[in-house]
Amino acid sequence: MNREEWHRRFWDRWPRREELRERNLEKRVHTALVWRTIERYLTDVKTVLDAGAGPGRFSLPLARRGFKVTHLDLAPAMLARARKQAAQAGIELEFVLGKVEALPWRDRRFDLVLCLDAPVSYASSAGQALQELARVTGRWLILSVVNRLGQLPVGIKAESTWRADLAFSRAFWTGGDWEPPPALARLPFLGAYLFPPLHAFTPAELEQALSAAGLEPVEIAATGTLARLVGRRALRRIWRKSRLRAEFLAMCEEVERLPEIRGVGAEGAAGLLAVCRRRPAEPS
Repeated sequence: MNREEWHRRFWDRWPRREELRERNLEKRVHTALVWRTIERYLTDVKTVLDAGAGPGRFSLPLARRGFKVTHLDLAPAMLARARKQAAQAGIELEFVLGKVEALPWRDRRFDLVLCLDAPVSYASSAGQALQELARVTGRWLILSVVNRLGQLPVGIKAESTWRADLAFSRAFWTGGDWEPPPALARLPFLGAYLFPPLHAFTPAELEQALSAAGLEPVEIAATGTLARLVGRRALRRIWRKSRLRAEFLAMCEEVERLPEIRGVGAEGAAGLLAVCRRRPAEPS
């Protein structure tokens, strides 16, 4: 079973679960921060591509607001879920089955391209995915990837329950690749349950990859770091009070852009967010 098939089977299994992630308060903070970022780049935007859009966390609200939105995803079940919700809400947008490594549109087709909740980390080739996203970006690209240090504790906690060493966590930290054990990878039926392969980035690695794709970062933030650090009890108190919540989100944006913070990020979400524009072509 190749990587693309593994991912399709996994995400086909969980469209409803992906929506239920928003019940987690840390994830809700993460999503709120992503929305605050998106809002800053909607001026003069008409066309939007949401690449790897899942059940429509961002594509459906943007379409409801009148933007011309194209919703692309690898998993048919995710598309079906989003299409059903759009029909129920009377929202019009285009749905396309496809992958971020091979986008079927002309250069600079969309004013704004979104690639959120880490499709680039899950792609069979992160470099190719970034090249394609850059190619179809007309003005702004907002994307998130898995933050390597942010996810390292997750791997350590899991591995320490079933191994006497941290070999898999060490390999993940060193190279950024999460690869399930080969013996398990040979069992196709596990593709719907076993978390699929991914690549997690360090901030410096992400900047290098963006530059190689002809992209210029405007903002990079370790989204969700402060929510993770303050703890759930404090977070519940903050979230119940609108003024306190707004002040906390503003503080998150200040703190999470700091270079010394960028390596952390959310635990249960893609914890490295970047806003980019296409670098001007070199004069011939």
